[in-house]
Order: sequence, then structure tokens, then C-alpha cells
Amino acid sequence: MSNQRPQQPPSQRVITAFGVHGAPVRFPGGEGTSWRVADLVFKPAYDQEQLTWWAQAVADIGNPDLLRLPTPARTSSGALVVDGWTATHFLEGEHESGRWVDVARAGEAFCDLLEPIQRPGFLARRQDPWARADRIAWGEEPLTGFKAEPQVTGIIDLLTPLTGLDQLIHGDLTGNVLFHPSLAPAVIDPSLYWRPRAFGTAIVTVDAISFHGAGTQLIDQISHDPDFPQYLLRALLYRMAADAFLTGTEQMGLQASNAYVEITNAACHRAARG
Repeated sequence: MSNQRPQQPPSQRVITAFGVHGAPVRFPGGEGTSWRVADLVFKPAYDQEQLTWWAQAVADIGNPDLLRLPTPARTSSGALVVDGWTATHFLEGEHESGRWVDVARAGEAFCDLLEPIQRPGFLARRQDPWARADRIAWGEEPLTGFKAEPQVTGIIDLLTPLTGLDQLIHGDLTGNVLFHPSLAPAVIDPSLYWRPRAFGTAIVTVDAISFHGAGTQLIDQISHDPDFPQYLLRALLYRMAADAFLTGTEQMGLQASNAYVEITNAACHRAARG
């Protein structure tokens, strides 16, 4: 599958349509497809259905004293998309690696705001690598080629049913929470899933330990939920499967990266203890 993303900035036509002027400056990190011009951040509009839904949802649930959320900008005619580009209003703040408990708390606040909202229909129609990986992690898509990986087999053998309530969560909080000394945290780039809220925290934990140098003590610091090891196992399956899809190795078996060894061992140990 192809996962190529455009690397060119938005055109002046796009920038002008959203009512700002200036040279676009690429945002660091992420997929390299975000550009800032004045107080707007431009990104390719990959899912216009979700964008339209989010524009309405954020208007209904916004509470900047609790949590700041990205608000889509519109053109003078009310359009959300111009030539395949969308824009959101820039939110001040910085990502601070190491503040993983605070990142998880921001995710909880995100869940609090979205809790009353029913499941949007577009979630079931998504076929991107992350959506498929999520379904694999929760047993909704076959594990073809997955069980052959010893690390993965150990995870699957320890899975037990969970009873947490599904709701809208942010499934990619790790690099998408901004902190500011005098403002509420900001949660950007909403990556929406219909899962128990502890799953979002588990993904942060897996990412922090696997890629950002956090120790396994974070597991006990970030959650006291007795079922949290089970959410960690599913977060590991999610990340491993997404990695495989994104690297095009799904036909050869989903690869368990060495980056996940420490958190896998810790999660499996805790899950085995019950």
C-alpha cells in the first residue's frame, strides 16, 4: 500500500482563500505535512467527512478553560477545504517530552468533553493503517500472519475480555499535547477511535517507554486501573500492526520491533499476575 504524503506547501491561492498572507513555514515532526502561515496551520484534508464532523463537534463541546482544541478555519464562503487543504487556528504551547502523566490527564479531559457524543459513522468506514491496526488489536480484524511472531504470540495468549465503556478517545496523544505556562493544555491533531478511554493512556505509555526513554515505572505512575495491563497488551498490538502496515510488511507477518521488548515484557509480566 502507498502511504506517501505530499511534501509541498499549500499554494498562495489556498493561503489567500483562508484570509491570511505570508510564506508557509513547515512544522517540525509528525508527517511533515503541516505548514504555518500567520495564525493558521495548514494540512492536507485527507478525510473531509471527519473534518466536517469535527468542525461541528468542537463548536459544541469547546471549553478552553479545561482544554484547548484545534478549531477549523473557514474561507469567506464558509468552505473548510480548498484544493485539498484545510486550516486550523494555531494553538500556543510546546510539547514537553517526559510529562507523560500530564499528557494522559489531558487525554482524560479530551474524553470528558467528548463523552456525550455518539459514535460517528465515519469511524467504521476508515481503512487507513491505523484504523486497521486498531481493529486487529481489539479482535475485529483477522490476525493473519501475526501469530508467527513470538513476541506477538505471548501477548495474544494473555488477552482477556475487558468491560470498559467505549467512547470517543484520542489515539495518538504522545506528541499531540501542548503545554503553556498560563493556558490550559492543548490537544491537537485529533486521532479518533471508539474505545475505552484507558486505551489512549496505554498507547501513550507504550510510546513513552519504547521511543522516548521512559522507564517501566511509568506504568504504575500513569494508571491505577487493575485492567491497565490488558490495555497495554492491546496498545502494543496496535502499534506493532500499524508499523507493519506502514512499512508494507503485512503480507510477511507483522513485525515486532526491538523497540517494544521492554514494555512487552513488563506488560506481559503484569498481565500474567492478573
